[in-house]
Amino acid sequence: NNTDIELPPNKETTVTADFRVPETMNIFQLFSHSHEKTIEFRVEIAGGKRDGELLYISYDWKHPPVMKFDPPLVVKRGEKIRLKTTYNNWTDETINFGLRSTDEMMILFGGIINGVTEATDHSPLGLQKLPVSFLKKLLPAGAAGSFSRVKLSCLYVAL
Repeated sequence: NNTDIELPPNKETTVTADFRVPETMNIFQLFSHSHEKTIEFRVEIAGGKRDGELLYISYDWKHPPVMKFDPPLVVKRGEKIRLKTTYNNWTDETINFGLRSTDEMMILFGGIINGVTEATDHSPLGLQKLPVSFLKKLLPAGAAGSFSRVKLSCLYVAL
């Protein structure tokens, strides 16, 4: 989640934020969340051999596409993910990050699989155990075949 958003009035502005991946992730799903002034939301690899590799793009702030990866997309520990969002502030006021639809946001949600020994849901409501049979229904076909249990996370781009 990037809260450092300042959009000058009557201007198109691109905001970029990089996030270093703390551990290798197997990403099976990505989708964005932003508000009405968003005209493009891009996610790409930043730096290294994969620099600029496009992972996700959306042109529809109301109905952003859900990108599914089967097999999961591997992003290695230490690699960076870049969010690059372009906004059109057609108003006469400066727009910042905020919770109203007239404010703006730059949030990336992702589903990841890591080979660990428990199944958990990291949600704003707290840590909850989930049955493996339920998790397997959420995953791409065959993705959970080698895991007896998997870790499912929802990321607010604190990657």
